[in-house]
Amino acid sequence: MRYAEGAGRLFPPSSIQLLRSTRHLKPTPIFDTNVFSHVERGLIKREDWRTLLRHRPRKGWRLSSVTALELLAGIETVPFANIKNQLNLAFDLSNGRILDDPRHLICSEVLRIPLPAEFEPFGHLLTRYLDVARHATSKDEILRKEVRYKSTLTHGRGRAGFPPNVITDVVEGPKRKWKQEVERILTQNYPNWREHFMKTGKRMPADIREVHKPTQAWDAQRALFGKSFLEWVHADPTPENITDITARLSAAIDYTTFVAREVVINNYSVEKHDSDVYDQFQLLHLALDRFVIVTADPDLSKRTARSPQANRIMSFQQFLDEVQS
Repeated sequence: MRYAEGAGRLFPPSSIQLLRSTRHLKPTPIFDTNVFSHVERGLIKREDWRTLLRHRPRKGWRLSSVTALELLAGIETVPFANIKNQLNLAFDLSNGRILDDPRHLICSEVLRIPLPAEFEPFGHLLTRYLDVARHATSKDEILRKEVRYKSTLTHGRGRAGFPPNVITDVVEGPKRKWKQEVERILTQNYPNWREHFMKTGKRMPADIREVHKPTQAWDAQRALFGKSFLEWVHADPTPENITDITARLSAAIDYTTFVAREVVINNYSVEKHDSDVYDQFQLLHLALDRFVIVTADPDLSKRTARSPQANRIMSFQQFLDEVQS
């Protein structure tokens, strides 16, 4: 496949072709977290970033809740000055507006079912925390709830903050589901994988690993993922629904099976790569036709290359070229 150079990365040119062919649909960009870190580090030119801001809608592009969560989780792991810069970049792009959880959007717009009770909306909390964090001068100020903030939202005290576990608790559910899904695939292929791993350091015997090397060997797992998702959101797993949701979650399924394949044949550690859950969760947005993902990570395209939705994953430069055309 021929690739086009974009911000020092390689992405399929068909992404631009798709955006142009669906211009009447007004595709909505989902900006991946790494876009903001690349701007902050200078890997995306500030001049290009300012050009993008000049072409944004008057109210900005809503920030993905996944991106907001990952940025806020960075308060624990990234130097505060850096993460604050990234939070400000995200706020400038979105005007502080955040999309609903992609599962909520799929339930309401695709499956047409009520939101499960355990999926409590949290977009308003992320909006508040994002704004509080960008006003803070340090991580400790956030933890002490001493951030100077709008007095009308702090009952006249003018101080705000939040504990880090608020963010980690929100992410914990998808992380658990991500790990369970990978483990389900392992168990489906070799029920004794845990015992085998304890004895040999490998999850699968050599003959099973060899069988699962071809990517085509994983195609049978696709419908199982679709069924699992429907059960997760309490939707009726009828054959028709499974077929439809499996197609709509094509990129997310390809990403999951890519990771599961690496776990099976190369002992890839889900625990050591727990940020994968953000990428998989982000890809759920592609279940809705109006979204495209703008990313600075070529692995997102590589891991979903077999999906028909891969052409809706774009580099920053591709998206910038398009909004200027």
